[in-house]
Amino acid sequence: MSLRDTIKAIQDRPQEDVIIPQWDITLRVMGMTAKEAFLLGEQSSNKELFISTLLAYSIVDDAGARLYTIDTVSELLDKSCDAVRLLMDAARRVNGFDQGAVKNG
Repeated sequence: MSLRDTIKAIQDRPQEDVIIPQWDITLRVMGMTAKEAFLLGEQSSNKELFISTLLAYSIVDDAGARLYTIDTVSELLDKSCDAVRLLMDAARRVNGFDQGAVKNG
């Protein structure tokens, strides 16, 4: 395996499983890629778009695939504020926007 392949194979994005008691489920929140973080930074002047983008880029399934896109994340924003706040707090933590530390993988 080449060094490039080794780096590509490393799962270095922090993740956190979030229990959402309002929905009786657990969702995984994963840190963004560098590219996603750059694109998110371009949204920083529009708070609603920033929040939507952060959630869309951070909520993933067990395999790490996004559950929402920028176009579908509004479905999530129509749900309970308390439930969405749990996801937002986790997204902030795993992406370094919060004081709380999260372990990799």
